[in-house]
Amino acid sequence: MAKVIRPSTDRAVRKRLGNLIDFVEWKQPNLKVTDVKPSIIHDLEHYFGKIRAFAPDVMARHIKELRAVLQLSLLDGHIERNPLETFTHTSKPKPKEYLSLADLEKLRHLKGLDESERLERDIFLFQIITGLSHVDLANLTPEKVKKTPEGLYYLDVRRQKSGVQAFPILDDECLETIERYKQHPKVRRTGRLLPINENQHRNRVLKYLARSIGLGFPLTTKTARDSHADLMLNEYGIAPDVVAASLGHTSSKTTLSLYARLKPETVAKAVTEAKRKKAK
Repeated sequence: MAKVIRPSTDRAVRKRLGNLIDFVEWKQPNLKVTDVKPSIIHDLEHYFGKIRAFAPDVMARHIKELRAVLQLSLLDGHIERNPLETFTHTSKPKPKEYLSLADLEKLRHLKGLDESERLERDIFLFQIITGLSHVDLANLTPEKVKKTPEGLYYLDVRRQKSGVQAFPILDDECLETIERYKQHPKVRRTGRLLPINENQHRNRVLKYLARSIGLGFPLTTKTARDSHADLMLNEYGIAPDVVAASLGHTSSKTTLSLYARLKPETVAKAVTEAKRKKAK
């Protein structure tokens, strides 16, 4: 039985292949597969690491994609040996960085922003509160906003990446952001819930915002989802299963292994509280 490839995976692979074509145009427009040598790895690392500023794991996925293309060339008899056959990615992923509640307050009260910077700041805060990925945020429509019988607003979202449903809660700040931008030209033109710019543009502005509040690391749209998980688990003490449901994970194992880990003080507090209740 043939393996079914998810549309999101297909799009990601096509995007990486497009980036590899850009690399070839940068290095040598008429580069032939027979001219590729093992030393090309240095050019790949320079282009994707320095010029495109890709994270190490993203860069490794592009190199892996090129190795697969070269392997096909080998099987078709165009080359005698895959020059990237022995390549292995050895760099460790960077530890995740999370925003604290104090960092969020600095962002909220940041002065001197122009219209574009205020927009990205507001959207980023919305993203932290809801825990949505960039693509799911961009796909939101007004119909996704729901209300419980108790009057609580939430989003009924099916994640594009996995197809799993997520139910992020909308607090007053989120509702104010929706109201603030409902007449934005992009919202009126697209019918989306919020005016979401391209991921690359957002990340550029977010890096500026990070410097503006004296943050010790660059912000990206991915930081929002990571910070959402960390704050829910460690600041608000919400159970991992509930956080997983908010993020659209089928298991809390995914949440704890890929997004955020329970801090020792969170565990200690929960155990102490449980013992206190048991003693009553």
